[in-house]
Amino acid sequence: MTAPPPLPPTFRGLYSPPPSPRKRRREQRESDETHGPMSLEEYLLRSDVFRSTTRANPLPYPLVTSDPPQELKDRMKDIEDDIANIIRNKGFTECQVEFVNVSKPGYPGGDRPTPTLKIESLDTNMESFFGPLKDDIRDLLFQKGLHTAISIDISNPDKCYDPHIFAIEPTHRAIPIYREIRPEALKMLDEHIRDGWQSMCLFYVGSYLEKSSPAIVVHVTPGTTCDWSRLEARVITLLGQVGLEDINLDVEFIPGTCREVASGGLSLHDRMDKDFLPKMGGSIGVKGEEGGGSLGIFATLKVGDTEHKGFLTNHHVVRCTTNDTTPEEKVYADRHGFQYEQLGQPKSSIQYLAGNDVEATRKDLEETLKAYGHLKDAALYKDIIKDWEAKLEKVNALPEVFGEVLVSSGKTIEDNHISDWAFVKILSGKDQIFCSNIIPPAPDWQTPKDYDLAPEQLLRVGKPVAALGTIVPGKWYYKCGRTTNITAGICNGVESSAKWRGADTTRYDANGVKIKDDDSHTEEFVIVSMRKGKQKYQFSFSEVGDSGSAILDSYGQLCGLLFGQISQYESPTQESYTHVGLVSCMSRIRPSIERRTRPRGNPGGVGGELVLPV
Repeated sequence: MTAPPPLPPTFRGLYSPPPSPRKRRREQRESDETHGPMSLEEYLLRSDVFRSTTRANPLPYPLVTSDPPQELKDRMKDIEDDIANIIRNKGFTECQVEFVNVSKPGYPGGDRPTPTLKIESLDTNMESFFGPLKDDIRDLLFQKGLHTAISIDISNPDKCYDPHIFAIEPTHRAIPIYREIRPEALKMLDEHIRDGWQSMCLFYVGSYLEKSSPAIVVHVTPGTTCDWSRLEARVITLLGQVGLEDINLDVEFIPGTCREVASGGLSLHDRMDKDFLPKMGGSIGVKGEEGGGSLGIFATLKVGDTEHKGFLTNHHVVRCTTNDTTPEEKVYADRHGFQYEQLGQPKSSIQYLAGNDVEATRKDLEETLKAYGHLKDAALYKDIIKDWEAKLEKVNALPEVFGEVLVSSGKTIEDNHISDWAFVKILSGKDQIFCSNIIPPAPDWQTPKDYDLAPEQLLRVGKPVAALGTIVPGKWYYKCGRTTNITAGICNGVESSAKWRGADTTRYDANGVKIKDDDSHTEEFVIVSMRKGKQKYQFSFSEVGDSGSAILDSYGQLCGLLFGQISQYESPTQESYTHVGLVSCMSRIRPSIERRTRPRGNPGGVGGELVLPV
């Protein structure tokens, strides 16, 4: 048998695919265009070869679009053929052109709509012509006297910079190296952008999970100025010095914040059941105040022979900020917490619902009844409308005070982690509110299986939360909160370094001593959420108002409390900015509660213990 003829030679050098957008951005960041001090927004634009704009202070993508002024629309319509000819003469064939107002609500400088000629090109390898195309159109606008009124924005929507973050597995070999260089990298951040950085962590970064790669992500306050290229080079050099040269690890600077902002009113009409009593994940607030947070989980606090029925939430959720307490009393509560059985210390009264949620729910029900009032006698709507009327009657009796803070952590840092918990005692005569915490089902699109964690499954749906667990990197968790209800995610494989600086983020140690700004960063567990469509994309685990939510695992164990979030400005609207949950573990909350409930004058005594109702 003769051997088969040899295969013809392959000519590998004749064609190579174009570099990936990630590689193109890396090359661009090494160019002279990105060197020197500049705003974060300018740096992101100069690093992105797939976008070109005339805007002096470019807003990061994506953006909100709306109708521009009619006068400008009419003037632009007169030259739309001229614009089309310029685009065609430059060789572009797959373009979508629209004249719109663009904005980015909630982003500094992004609230005011800007009239913009927006061009999206899907042409292959045409990004090098974005600049010349922009210049030619700008010349046309100059001739027509429109160059000061209208901006130009050209991009490839499939390739321009639009970062999303995903949890990295705890076994990834970059994590030990990252932990080794983290202290030095944090010093570099303080040196270059002392007041600008908000958090730093190792994640997967990409438009979708399938297109993501590991990167050190630094969330930065919008508008921060720095020599970003130099800072990135220093961190990359640091990685090379400790043996990570064979992994293409990027450093991504992304607009974001760790700070809480006030939450607006939320209608809870659709979540109202027959009794409409407080429950796990329900809306709560301080009496007399508008904002609020989430009821974490009902529990009994046993201190010696005394049992207190109540619930867990965050200290900052029940922290009084009105004029009912003096500045000194507020600072004392933040430094030392609400102290167990300390006579004379003012303690917050807690109501259900939060004040602004009462108003939002009432308005929603009133408008719904008004819209459907003409169908009141129709057989199909009769019972539904009666149900709405009964709900409105209940809402009109709210808010209802049902608890008082018994003990809390204050705004403290313990063992380099945020301590932010409070136990609220249910008032006498309100005992019917206290109940077991029923484990809810997870959303169909966020089960452990959707995170490729099969055969892990929810094992005790419909049964009471009966045990305490811990937060473990790489594991699946979910929560029930006031704002986003039930969401799930993966605990990132490495903790995030979160920066706490400013008057509203002052922190104290366990003895009530103010922590210096230079030392005010902590290492926190983060939970990252995603959804599955054609590809897996980032989704918010939590939003403002979810603080205090109980964190449950797939066994229905109480593992921690949500106390905050890292908010990313990579979504078009403030309402849909994606948020990564910051959580504290029950393994830290339990001993903190025990210490703060020890008998006065006997610091070596035995303190309180949490017991869950079953």
